[in-house]
Amino acid sequence: MGRKTRRPTKPSKLKESISISNVDLEKYIEIPKKWLWTRLGETVFKVGDIDHKMPRDYPNGIPYLSTGNINQDGTLDFSNPKTISEKDYSNLSSKIKPIKNDIIFQRYGTIGRNVLVMTDNKFLVSYSYAIIKTIPIIMNEKFLFLFTLSPVVKSEIEKYIVQTTQANIGISSIERFFFPLCSIQEQEMIVKELEKSLSQIDNPEKTIESELKKSEALRQSILKKAFEGKLVSQDPNDEPAAELLKRIQSEKEKYLKAQKQQKKKGPKRVLQA
Repeated sequence: MGRKTRRPTKPSKLKESISISNVDLEKYIEIPKKWLWTRLGETVFKVGDIDHKMPRDYPNGIPYLSTGNINQDGTLDFSNPKTISEKDYSNLSSKIKPIKNDIIFQRYGTIGRNVLVMTDNKFLVSYSYAIIKTIPIIMNEKFLFLFTLSPVVKSEIEKYIVQTTQANIGISSIERFFFPLCSIQEQEMIVKELEKSLSQIDNPEKTIESELKKSEALRQSILKKAFEGKLVSQDPNDEPAAELLKRIQSEKEKYLKAQKQQKKKGPKRVLQA
């Protein structure tokens, strides 16, 4: 359009699938016949983090959340966040930004303390978090979110975690996490059963200190059964996981194509007051 701007980055190509062998799965329980062990990165649009540059404070700007803005109960705290300018927001989020139904995955410090985004508000999270972009039209985002809290993911974190001054885990490692894929119908039933079961134990205000460890153990046990296919009965009419994976790949290709077309148009011009 005749304006001098920074050249947009080239959209990433779909990464080649990394096969999973029986040896890889030795420590995990066998899943139902129509389910499929795959990788987390193959079931979502993208896993990424924002630019690592630290933005300046900008009064009454866009919320920029860090570890102090994630509540213990897995919700976002917008009460007193750092705020940044529209320009910094645009620059930092050029690769990826959180929107409703995305999963925010803490990858530094207390790894695995995750959040499902339930708001349409514009905001960013620091690069200490990965953003997992779900595909709500063919995958239940709550199923994916609850899976990130499960024993399988805790085990995968231990496999890939880097122990330095502050424990951390890389984006590519999160993409490689094993994931038990099942039909969307089963996903919805599992989420319904999980929410029903977890609601009975997720009330620390009514639980005394000595019972908290038992509550967490019960929580992990229920999550474990859910992602082994033991929480709901199997329906022979459900879509095979392999077919669902093909549809996911198709949606990812559309997503990347749309990203490429959007970048060709160039970034929107931002005016500062």
